[in-house]
Amino acid sequence: MTLISRTAFGVSLACLGLATGATEVSAQGWWQEPAAPTAPNSWQELGGSEVDGIRILVETEAVRRELEVAGSSEPVLYDAPFYPGLNIRLELMPFAWFRPGSALAPLQLGFVTGKHRVRTSALLASSDGSIEVKIPTRHDVTALTLSYPLRADSGLTVTPFAGWRAVEFALGGNPIYTSSYYESPEFGTGLGFAPQGEPWRVQAAFLLRPSVEMGSTAAAFGSDESVWSWAAKAEAEYRLSPQWLVRGSAGYDRYAGTFQIGETAASGKAELTDSFATFLVALGWAY
Repeated sequence: MTLISRTAFGVSLACLGLATGATEVSAQGWWQEPAAPTAPNSWQELGGSEVDGIRILVETEAVRRELEVAGSSEPVLYDAPFYPGLNIRLELMPFAWFRPGSALAPLQLGFVTGKHRVRTSALLASSDGSIEVKIPTRHDVTALTLSYPLRADSGLTVTPFAGWRAVEFALGGNPIYTSSYYESPEFGTGLGFAPQGEPWRVQAAFLLRPSVEMGSTAAAFGSDESVWSWAAKAEAEYRLSPQWLVRGSAGYDRYAGTFQIGETAASGKAELTDSFATFLVALGWAY
């Protein structure tokens, strides 16, 4: 009898507890999301809101290019007004997948490839006078980046990064100038602001390319090139939802240097400046 009474009393308490819990859940409301578990301190200090494992972005871009080569036997002046391009960007955080609370979780691998097409006009001199020729032009970009964001409690972010970049600018058949090619390592730092828990962030970045391989650029004029480059970019991002984001940026890249004309020092030097101004808008998906 005693056993049965205690058992019945225990069952009654259990039922009462379930009923109380159900009442609390009902009072909370279905529209309120449960609080997210607190991330480890190391993750918060190293950029706690960057919880994505992967981001894929499609970017529409407008580019303007200005090239000048002075000092060669055939000086080059090239001014391309804004022309369109399309980039595909991949940002992967591998440690965020497997060890989200570790110090390596914010480490990001980036890859971007871009394609641009435009028809260029050139004036060609002939015995009958100058004629305007339409030249098909291609502009391709490929870049790899490794970055590591650091976040302060105030929302300030510092992101050092290093990478590799190749730019090819090819003009179709014409006797004046055919192509440019730049390949180089690059190093830089981004300084930004990303408030914890807010859907937006902003960042400005500056980078240097201390040694640029010119390839076909110098081949048209000379050899023994010495070229460096710098770039600056301002970027803003807004998170539409946990999976979707929009991003916009404006950037400026400048290449400058000299190279030898001909095979002897007596032939002189050519001076090169080549700049690219870019504006882009991107739609991204994150997971």
